[in-house]
Amino acid sequence: MANGVTSMTRSNRAVSVDVGVSPVRRQDAPPPAICVVGLAGEDDPIIGEVFPRALVRNTRFSEDDITVEHVRLSSREAVGFLPGLDPDRPSLIRDAVLVALHAGAPSVDIVLARIAGLMPWDLDRPEVTYALEPFLSGMVGTSMLYPDIGGPIPLGPGMGGDIEERVDRLIRTVRAHGSRWVERY
Repeated sequence: MANGVTSMTRSNRAVSVDVGVSPVRRQDAPPPAICVVGLAGEDDPIIGEVFPRALVRNTRFSEDDITVEHVRLSSREAVGFLPGLDPDRPSLIRDAVLVALHAGAPSVDIVLARIAGLMPWDLDRPEVTYALEPFLSGMVGTSMLYPDIGGPIPLGPGMGGDIEERVDRLIRTVRAHGSRWVERY
């Protein structure tokens, strides 16, 4: 062993080597504090495409003209792409997110479903419940906002829906989603 050279001896014993990948343990992130839920129009911008870093999750393949996206916005600049008080499809989603951000929320999660032929206040439909369920199921303890639940929003005289119809829709929506709300939120 002169000059720092070590001698190696051979062994006749068998050697076993296991190679694999172990999953990385990630700390579970707490659920978001607030989530705004609604229906976007088919022609509304897809927020996850406009702001790819805001995308949390979306449907990979559209099925029967149904897609859902879950985004997390922390910038007031991005809010302009959300459904708002447009005369053809008035929605309070943009206003609800702005209020939360102005009130001090560091970020707001938004889950938007796009279902052909539905208006923002058609949250009582079974296909809406079906589409939203996988995106909302993990948000236990999150404050959920459905700003268009009482729509349509009256933007002027004669533009709001019949009050009895609006109340009936509200009751149907609460019945459609109520059991999940009680369990989780």
